[in-house]
Order: sequence, then structure tokens, then C-alpha cells
Amino acid sequence: MIPYHSGYLDSMANEDTKLLVELSLTSLFATKIYLNHFHQIREHFKASSTWCHLTARVVADVFSDYSLTVVDGCVYDIECEIQKEATPCLTHTWHSWCKTRNGSILDAAPVGALSFMPVLYAKEKGVRIPRCTYVNNRYHETGAGKEELQKALLSEKYQKAYAPYVNLLRQARTEAKQWEWKEKTLVHAP
Repeated sequence: MIPYHSGYLDSMANEDTKLLVELSLTSLFATKIYLNHFHQIREHFKASSTWCHLTARVVADVFSDYSLTVVDGCVYDIECEIQKEATPCLTHTWHSWCKTRNGSILDAAPVGALSFMPVLYAKEKGVRIPRCTYVNNRYHETGAGKEELQKALLSEKYQKAYAPYVNLLRQARTEAKQWEWKEKTLVHAP
């Protein structure tokens, strides 16, 4: 898969580009560590409604040198039923993501995606994107649901998973820093 390249990508803040590259490479190593130690790790990471809240906070903690801010809110999607005369409707999911210093949205656990890779919605500097675009209107910070979120963050599942997840991502980031791209190949740096 080749990343989309355009004026939009060229206009991203260099820091956001660097963050996406580093986090993507770290995600590869985190996946490798997770899969190699699946049986020892899986008990810590039981799937729950707190997964995106946990992931956003862990990424902000491990990548604190990028000054990421955790944002809690809603992600809006269009729901369509594949039936005759079905009318699409707007639905939302409670979600957490990170915001970069430059205003870009870093979604480390995208809603509905079974992926270990983050998604970055870059806030463009030089490219004008119409206000009505789907991405611009999809993520909304909101104070609603704060009680439910606080309850989830205090839950035993969240508390049990936080430290092992931070350790896993820190180990993966350390391993990722030992590698670099050279001549279209990922090689171990001396």
C-alpha cells in the first residue's frame, strides 16, 4: 500500500509527519511484541468499551515529547441500511483521540477499524479544505458523557491494562528507534 501523496500531504506540519512515521513504525513493533507474547499479554488487554480511551491516553503518555492532548468526545458516522427505501442517518460513538500541537487529529484506535495503525487527519497549513468535508465535521469534543467516561477510566479493566500497555508501547518505541529507512528498506541502525 502506498500512502496518498498530494499538496495536502506536503502541507502537513513536519512534526506531525514525523509523529505519524514514528508511531506507525512503533505500531509495527508493538504488534510483533504482542503477537510473540500473546498468551502472556492478552489477559491485560481484554476488549472493552474503554479501548479507545485507553489507547489515546497511552499514546499521549508514551509520545509525551510531541505534547499530544487527549480529547474526549464523539465521532460521527453515517449509517446506511442496505434495504429498499432506507434513509441514511447520522450516528455517533463516544470516542477519545489525540490532538497535536498543530491541531491535527491523531486517532490511535479508529472507530470500527480492526487495525494496529493510527490515523492522522492533518490540519493543513497551505491547502484549503471546504468546511463541509466529512473529516472536518466528524470529530467533536464534548462534555456530554463525562460521568460514563470517568466510570470507565476508573474501572478495573482500565486500571489493569494501563501500565502493561504503556510498557509494551515504550518497548516497541525503543525497538523502532533502532531501525531506519535506507534505500527503500528498513534496516537496523548501528
